[in-house]
Parts: sequence; structure tokens; C-alpha cells
Amino acid sequence: MKILVYMLTIPIVLIFLSSCGTPVDRFSKISDLEAPFGISTDIPQNRPSKIKIFIDASSTMYGFTDKDGEFIQTINNIVSRLPLEIEVILYKFGENFEEVQGDLRNNLHAISRQSFYGLPYTDLCMPFELIKEDKNSVYLIITDGVQNSRDPLRRTASSLREPERTESPEYVEFARRLRDFLGEDGYVSLMGKIGTFKGHYWSVKTKRSIVFNPGPRPFYCLAFGNRIYSKFIRDYIQVAFGNNNFDFGIINPNTLRFDPKSQQEKKFTMYGEYKGRTVLPVVTYKLLDDRKELLIRLKDYHDSFGTVVDYRTMYKAPHDSLYRSYNENAGMVQARDLEDVHSIEINIPFKQNNPGNYLTRLTFRKTMPQWIREWSTDDDSKLENSYRTYKLEQWMQYILNSFGQDNESLSTTQYYIHVWRK
Repeated sequence: MKILVYMLTIPIVLIFLSSCGTPVDRFSKISDLEAPFGISTDIPQNRPSKIKIFIDASSTMYGFTDKDGEFIQTINNIVSRLPLEIEVILYKFGENFEEVQGDLRNNLHAISRQSFYGLPYTDLCMPFELIKEDKNSVYLIITDGVQNSRDPLRRTASSLREPERTESPEYVEFARRLRDFLGEDGYVSLMGKIGTFKGHYWSVKTKRSIVFNPGPRPFYCLAFGNRIYSKFIRDYIQVAFGNNNFDFGIINPNTLRFDPKSQQEKKFTMYGEYKGRTVLPVVTYKLLDDRKELLIRLKDYHDSFGTVVDYRTMYKAPHDSLYRSYNENAGMVQARDLEDVHSIEINIPFKQNNPGNYLTRLTFRKTMPQWIREWSTDDDSKLENSYRTYKLEQWMQYILNSFGQDNESLSTTQYYIHVWRK
């Protein structure tokens, strides 16, 4: 009798197991999502022992020196917020550079004097002459972004590359030197702020000085160093400039949220975005029909994320333990920016009908943020453009281009789509 029961039980168990179909993958932490793609955005963080601040001391900067103005206050705020164990070293630069000697408190007072800003030229590449090999510090270049050098390419030969033929060779050279310094593990952030300005500024287009009444004019801070200092730069430097920043070298934590109202599919579940769970950039749902694409809408979109989306899909068969790639599993799509609702809509090609788990990684390719486009001008000789910077957008585009096809450095954030087919 026991043998008969046993013989009847085995088929029932097998039928039950076969009816279970494909098990649904669960994700509890970001590394669960990243592991199938062989990546990790969990970069160990540290504080630098030194921060070296290079201040543009050309004569066109003295208009920012009102002691109650945003320029001086911003520098003081940055320095006052730094942990006490970090050594702060100040430099002034124009066509050359020199360390500002003495007590830090007195030096901070010195930069508020107009006499500090008497250098006739500005070579934005000059700081790289000092920091060629030192990658254990964080560096700040504070400037109005106006390049005015008598011989901007006199050091180009040292890069062993021919200078690009362009109307702005100094910006090309700056981008090259910055990229060479950063290597594969660097991080850089451009921050901008509007300050009160009274004085004259240099028109790069017309090569002459222009005087205007007190008014708004932008200044910038370019902060860079190893990726392990990226959190330090965001926490202690970026906060002084608000939302006007543009960075390279890391994938920022996700702030996008899945919008369930946009979906026609029968949603299965949404891990990490409800009931107080750890927020993960993933939506999981099952598909019951054949299809050629996936439609997803994400909320809380900002233009700095970009609308060019790279995608890659990995597949895990019902009885496999690991994800694998397959043909036609990657590509690029143009997302649709729904400006009126601060959302973005993305159509991802999806022609896979086999049962199993599919995990698609979306990365948003870095594009020029709106604030840089608005602050840039091709004609700085007109007073109505005095609150803009000559070819700022072009300068940032050269830096962007210097990263080539390094998608991880050019990605702003990531999101995942998990599809379960029974």
C-alpha cells in the first residue's frame, strides 16, 4: 500500500512543479540588478587630505569683489564647510600661477580686494602645470570662464597630438588635459552661479574691454579629482552652487519613479517603489501577450538626465541560475520628454516571447543641461549678453566629446525593467 501511495505521489509532485512555470526573480539591493551586466556603481568613497583652489586673478574678475557679493560669499562658504582635517591651499593664476602664502583667514580676506585681480591674461590650462601627477587631492578652478592667453597652444606639443583646427583651440586643449589627468577613474563637475558684477569684462570675440553698469554675471567652479572623492565634491562643493551643475565620471543615484498609469500591461509587482521598501530603480511586471516593444513612463524627470537612452537586455531561462546575453539585445532609443508633467516616455524594442526572466538596463546618456545653453553666447561684445559666457556650451561640449564612447562616464543615471514571462 505504501508503495502504491509513493508511486501516485511522484506524478502529482511532478505535475505540480511543472505547473509552477518560471520562477520570478527578486531584487533586494542595487548590486542584484547590476551583477548580470558585470558592473558596479558602488564606488568606495573617501575624503581628500588636501583641496587646492585655483582662483582666476585676471583683471576681468575684480568686478565680483563686493564683500557682500555672491562670489566672495560662495568661496567663504565652501572653505568654512570643509572638515578641519583637510588642508586648504590657495593659488592665483593667469598666464602663470603662484601659491598664496600665509594664514588661510588672511588669504580669504585678500581675495576680496580688487588688487588681487591684476593679471592681464587668463590661461585656463595653467593649473594643470602644477597638478600633473598629484591625484590624491581635489582641485577647484574658480573663474568667469573667459580665456585670454597670448599663446594658448604653446604647450600643446607636450600632449603629442596635433591641435584640433577650431576657432576655440584653447578650450579643446583644456578638455584634452582634463581628460588625460582624469584617466579612467576621474570625476569632474562644472558648477555655475550668477553674481553681482561691477567693472569691466573682456570680450573674447572683439578682443577689447567692455564696461557696464552693475548687474548679473556668471562665475564658475570646476571641481575634479578621483571618483572616490565624488561624494565629497557633491556634499561640500556642489551645495554652494544649487542645481547648476554638470558632472562626468559617475552614475548618479536614481531619482526617477515609475508611473503605473502609463502602462497597458497587466502589472505584476513593483519592487522597491512601495510599502516602505528600499527604493530600487526597477519595475517588474509580467507579459501575457506577444509584443515588439515595451513602453515605460518615468516621473520626476529633469533635462540634465538627457533623452538619449542606451539599453541592454539579459535573459535567464526557467532552469538557469545566471543571466546571459543574446543577439540584438542592445541599442539606443530617443525618449520623449513630457515637459508639462516632468516625465519621460521610452519605447524599448522587445521581441522575446520565450518563458523566463528578462532584465533590461536603461542608462541615460549625458546631454547639455538647459542652464548651460542659456548662459552661453557666441557674441560677448553686446551688453545684453553680459550675463552670458562666451562659447560656454562649446567648451562643455569639448569636455563631453573627450570622453568618447565611454558610456559609463557619460551616463547620468540608470533604471531597470524586469519582465517575467511564465
